[in-house]
Amino acid sequence: MPVPSLVDERYHRAFDAERARVLRRRIAIYCGVALALVALSFFGTLTDFAHPYYDDGTPIRTTWSDVMADLLLGASFAGTAWFVIARRPDRTRLVPAVTILTVVVGVIAAVSEMISRRAEPDIASGLVSQTRAAWILTRLCAADFLVFHGMASLLIPMRLREQVRMVAPCWTAFATVALMMIPGSFGMVQLGFIALFPLLAAPAVLWSTWRYREFDARFAGREIASRFGEVTEELAYARRIHEALFPPQIDRGPIRVRYRYEPMRQIGGDFLFVHPLAFPPSEVAGPVSVVIIDVSGHGVPAALAVNRLHGELQRLFATSPGIEPGPLIAALNAYTHAALAPQGVFATGCAARLDPAARTLAWASAGHPPAFLRRADASVEELHSTATMLGVLDPSLFEGEQRALPFNEGDSLLAYTDGATEARSDSGEFTIARARAIAEQGAASPASALMDAVRSHRRGIVDDDTLVVEVSLAAV
Repeated sequence: MPVPSLVDERYHRAFDAERARVLRRRIAIYCGVALALVALSFFGTLTDFAHPYYDDGTPIRTTWSDVMADLLLGASFAGTAWFVIARRPDRTRLVPAVTILTVVVGVIAAVSEMISRRAEPDIASGLVSQTRAAWILTRLCAADFLVFHGMASLLIPMRLREQVRMVAPCWTAFATVALMMIPGSFGMVQLGFIALFPLLAAPAVLWSTWRYREFDARFAGREIASRFGEVTEELAYARRIHEALFPPQIDRGPIRVRYRYEPMRQIGGDFLFVHPLAFPPSEVAGPVSVVIIDVSGHGVPAALAVNRLHGELQRLFATSPGIEPGPLIAALNAYTHAALAPQGVFATGCAARLDPAARTLAWASAGHPPAFLRRADASVEELHSTATMLGVLDPSLFEGEQRALPFNEGDSLLAYTDGATEARSDSGEFTIARARAIAEQGAASPASALMDAVRSHRRGIVDDDTLVVEVSLAAV
């Protein structure tokens, strides 16, 4: 059964290795069972030497034929068992091996059966008509082929085309042996019996094919479960790495930065960058730059883009520690346009720089939802976007406008990604208006209040990454 998510080189290698293992075991069992039956037949045949039923010695002549047949059959099965166990061939050689074995042993058994039965007094003396004898021998010949084919099909799961490749040679060998052993004696009954051979073999073919499909389905299920476990483990590790990009919260000193983050999947495309980092202790005295990025898409692709943007932010602040929000947004747009936009990845971003000494807040926003600045007197201002999304425009056309406002003790900035305002329920989206209402409430922790409200509003599975950030200036 095709499994689109697993159809790759690794899957096929694993499937071939597992099927080869199963085939080797089943063929070994097939040979072992057949050898046991041949051994019983051989020892039973030896006892016939002591019981001559006819004065002309016919049983002894037929017994020699049976003994030789048993020896040849035993050698065939033993040789195949050695080949499978000692040489450990791959899947491409195992199915032809069992096909050849089945045809060879069928021919040996059929020829032996015909020689033995033709030597019986009733047939040899002509007491049974030639047509009747031909029918009897044809039936016995077919039975030998069908018994060995049935044993192989019962024990060994094979594809339908592999079964066809086995039945066709058996059918041809059966007809050839019968025609050569009794020339000129075939009538419509015998020809009809030969024509029915594929139908008689059909139950074994269907059984073996069904067993193969069951094997295929079980293997695919195990492989899916194994892959799922691997992916889950990798995603858990990737999430630890992704979340390590987030800064520690700043809960001491004049500037406080708190945030809540909830990815749609194990990892997401929202992230927060703070410079300089407050670790340890969780305190920053000088100006602090805060950057919020929301990459288009979800999951692993978005997280990979986040890693690249995080590396670019580190580079920018390493070369220009005091970079202002406007130039920073412009630099991020140039990077996104050159490195990510060709792959269809864009982003929104909001950058802010807070200077507690100057009591100012400078910000620039590229296609990001409006942030809310709540004053100590409970008034709220919306900080709207000042530029287009990152990566959409060529750097020569991008204008990263920067604005500034006073930022005094008791003021707080509440920013978020669109996963908050676009959270859905039966009544619709959460909306920017509701986010503003929460900012106006003046909760002790606006970020937690907004995230809790979004979670209460949301119904069903999380359909977007959500990041809520609160930046405030505390009295020292």
